[in-house]
Amino acid sequence: MLTLIFVQTVANGGFFLLAARLARYTGNSTYVDWAAKEWEWFTTSQLFNGTTYAVNDGMTIMNKQCPEADHTQWSYNYGLMLGGLAFLYNHTEDTKWLTPLGGMLNRTLAEFFPASMGDKIMVEAACEPYGTCDTNGWTFKSFVIRWMALTAQLVPDLASTIWPYIQASGQGAAGQCDGGTDSVTCGFRWNSTIWDGTYGVGQQMSALSAIQANLITVSNLRAPYTADTGGTSPGDPSAGTGTGDVDPNQPGIYTRRIGTADKAGAGILTALALIMTLGGTWFILK
Repeated sequence: MLTLIFVQTVANGGFFLLAARLARYTGNSTYVDWAAKEWEWFTTSQLFNGTTYAVNDGMTIMNKQCPEADHTQWSYNYGLMLGGLAFLYNHTEDTKWLTPLGGMLNRTLAEFFPASMGDKIMVEAACEPYGTCDTNGWTFKSFVIRWMALTAQLVPDLASTIWPYIQASGQGAAGQCDGGTDSVTCGFRWNSTIWDGTYGVGQQMSALSAIQANLITVSNLRAPYTADTGGTSPGDPSAGTGTGDVDPNQPGIYTRRIGTADKAGAGILTALALIMTLGGTWFILK
């Protein structure tokens, strides 16, 4: 039997970013450990090229052998990794995270801010030049710009490199937001001031992220809070079941044994549902 398993970068990148973000917010070293495990797995897989810092979109594994990587370069994969590395370096101040962060940033700028397409303006290279972006692709710029801005906040040494690209992209995005019948609809080709004729949630998300990111320098906004610097998101060991920490010896969800009355009631409801289903089917057919 042939077994195909498709592993996506976004899944690993999402876990890596989440662990790194929780590590910084909570100060819990366990999250650092998990982020490190995610990064180690990622960098030793075919999803990543440690020499060029290229991030592949996924890989297919056939019968646990011969993994084949999907070399399509989508920007959001880089955004996830940038955010996670920035959180980790800011929290741990361990220089081992600074090297891959710098490498990932340089690759991101080279791949998605090509000089040939516009001066420091972001381009979704895999689809935008060919007019083949879909609903997903139109959102990707929003993630990358957001995490690049965060990186500039958390790692000030990289800010002078990052901000010119965010500023140019923000200006380019604003130039695409005069389309549609309302004259405020945003397109996707930021290297042109002529509306490209596309519109949708993805285009709006991406333009909004690029424009809002520039407000960080204008308003001197602070980096995301932690639990010790003003964050107000409380932890909930009961996982939202409502029990809190009042009695940790009791189960988070109230349970009891199923009795005869419960079984009888379930049987009646099942019979009624079956009768209604069969009756409705017969009515439609007749």
